[in-house]
Amino acid sequence: MSFFAQALKKKGTTSPRPVRPATVMPESPAAQTVLPPLPDASLLPAVGVRQVGQIARTDALAALRESAIPEAPGFRPVRKPEDCPAEERALRDEKIRYIRAVWELHVATNCGEGRAAALIAEKQPDDFPRLATAGKGGSSALRYNNYRNWINGYGSGGRRRPGIGRLNDGTPDYRNADVLLPNYVRGHKNTVYGDPMFWAELKGVWLRNGEPYLAKNYRRTRMIWEACYPGQLIPTLAQVRYHFQHRFPHRMVALARKGENWYDQNLRNFIERDPDSIRPGEAWVADTKDCDFQIRTDNPDAKPIRPKLVVIMDVKSQFPVSVQLIDGNCSNEVIRNGFAAAVWRFGRPRIFLTDNGKDYCKAGFGDPVVFAPSVDGGELYEHSILRELDVEHHKAIPYNARAKIVERFFREVAGYERDSRGYVGNKPENRPATADVWAKLKARKYLNSLDEACEWVAQLVRVYLNTPSDGKFLAGMTPVQAFRPEIRYTRPKLSYAECFRAFQLPLQDSKKLDGRGPSVRLDNGRYVVIPADRERAWKYDGKRVMIKTVIFNKEVCYIYDLDGTYIAECRLEEKLPYFGADPKLLAAKLEEQRAEKVALRARIWEETKGWHLIDAETTYQQPREAFASPAPARLIETMHSVKGETHNPRVYVLENEVKPEPCKTVCANSDPESPKAGRKKAKEATPKIETKRLNRILRTINGEDEPAAVRSKNNHIHKEKREYDDDECRIRPRLPRD
Repeated sequence: MSFFAQALKKKGTTSPRPVRPATVMPESPAAQTVLPPLPDASLLPAVGVRQVGQIARTDALAALRESAIPEAPGFRPVRKPEDCPAEERALRDEKIRYIRAVWELHVATNCGEGRAAALIAEKQPDDFPRLATAGKGGSSALRYNNYRNWINGYGSGGRRRPGIGRLNDGTPDYRNADVLLPNYVRGHKNTVYGDPMFWAELKGVWLRNGEPYLAKNYRRTRMIWEACYPGQLIPTLAQVRYHFQHRFPHRMVALARKGENWYDQNLRNFIERDPDSIRPGEAWVADTKDCDFQIRTDNPDAKPIRPKLVVIMDVKSQFPVSVQLIDGNCSNEVIRNGFAAAVWRFGRPRIFLTDNGKDYCKAGFGDPVVFAPSVDGGELYEHSILRELDVEHHKAIPYNARAKIVERFFREVAGYERDSRGYVGNKPENRPATADVWAKLKARKYLNSLDEACEWVAQLVRVYLNTPSDGKFLAGMTPVQAFRPEIRYTRPKLSYAECFRAFQLPLQDSKKLDGRGPSVRLDNGRYVVIPADRERAWKYDGKRVMIKTVIFNKEVCYIYDLDGTYIAECRLEEKLPYFGADPKLLAAKLEEQRAEKVALRARIWEETKGWHLIDAETTYQQPREAFASPAPARLIETMHSVKGETHNPRVYVLENEVKPEPCKTVCANSDPESPKAGRKKAKEATPKIETKRLNRILRTINGEDEPAAVRSKNNHIHKEKREYDDDECRIRPRLPRD
């Protein structure tokens, strides 16, 4: 009789030999959602068999499915089951199969679970090859203690590890098979030897920028703790090294100790760009580099300086559209100058990519200046040079690959800088011994000047332009070949006037246009509108305007409406001395003032047709037809006064209101009744204002009693050629002589 038959043999019963269930648990225990299969009823013994199948078919099935997992509050999974290696998942499945086999044998034979575990381990070890050697020293793990721990859990307190648990009827809950994975550990499993506070302090002094030495940090921290906290557990240096090496990821240590810049340049992921998505000339990028050589300055006593290289480059073809070598700081004026030269020569790009430097993002150039004419929700006006050019401004993310297009050109230049006179290296530790010698007084005069350095850089640029590259952008071509006009991105060319006004830099603050001039105040100077643009600027008196400046002339500015409409050009007003001013310059200033007044009076005459000379009461009494022609005004009297709205008040009446003045002069030896004598007396009594000539002027203005040719000529003179009368301070037409 076999061993199984002897184990199942009981007094008064005859039971067939049980067979090992053929059903095994699948690899993914999450799919097991039903009770484990039971042996066939014919294989169960007649006496003492638990009718589990009948219980499962009752209404209490839901209660039976409630799992009774042993509590383990400190337990947490480290990895997801799908992230575990296949070997670990296979070992988990063998444990579940071993638990299932033991439980089913226990149910089928009514023997104890310990006896069933021993029988499975003795008779079926080949079915569990991994567990057969998973114990200590390669021994078998098919033991009842392991079976019990895998179901009920083990440990106590905070170190307790849960098992798969049981259902209400005692059946193992196979759905919790994932707790058997070896990588599921408690949260404090990684606790190391020593005081936790010691570890915290040591981590704080080691995980910091500057790359401090671990051994020195450890020795100093240990010395302090041994003196201040005797009796505390302190790990050895080897334990610290092992823990740091196996616990901390390399990139975390690099970020903490080498800094964010090193991490971004060496470990941070980058975004791949499609080189075929842009065309040559469509996008430009700008960058600046400190040269690794020295040049002398114009002052022989000044120390040598390192020039800067300001480059604007096409992204697709890597063609430098602008290269500037400067002996000072890279300001926005330098960037504007290079960008303007490139736009005028090669046209406008669609995108201009820069870093986040203040000179590239200066308000009015990259970032727009904003004007709000009202606070009632009105329209906002934004102005900048790039907006005027219709160029999109993109700011690069620090250490982004798009902003490093210029780096190839800089690397090319750096390779030749080692041969230049006054080479100083790119870092102090790489600086040659001759670098400090060139800075001495006797040697510095032999350094290259700025012009000589520009010629040298120009040679390098020509070499670079004709050097092919195997990169993804050039694909074996030279920058000149990749930037040829037939494949270049082109836009409509700007005229000189459009380009000149587009590169005027708008200031952030609007200014109120002063009526005296008109003029605006800027940097403690008064800028007056030039005479040619004054009539256009008159309607903006007292209103706020936008001011734009240019690079090359600080004595000129331009005023615009807040919506961007051009108004006028303004020039810095020259200040004259209180006494002893140049007579010619003073006369020119006075003549400029008179000319403005003459123009305004002519504008008044054109608008009123002379009716402003007549008093309002008389004007109200005129018929409608009278205003179709200029007013037939006649000057009656004038005088000089220093009071009132004018220094020379005048009185005008209509032509039909003029009354003849009686003659008060009697000529001797003449007949008073004679008509000729009367006319002679009246002529002698005519005042100096020349009433007869004035009447002829008024008739000329009204177009009366004159031939058509003379009237047309006089009207043209009346409108276009007026002069200022210093004696009478009035506007008088210039008439042809009789």
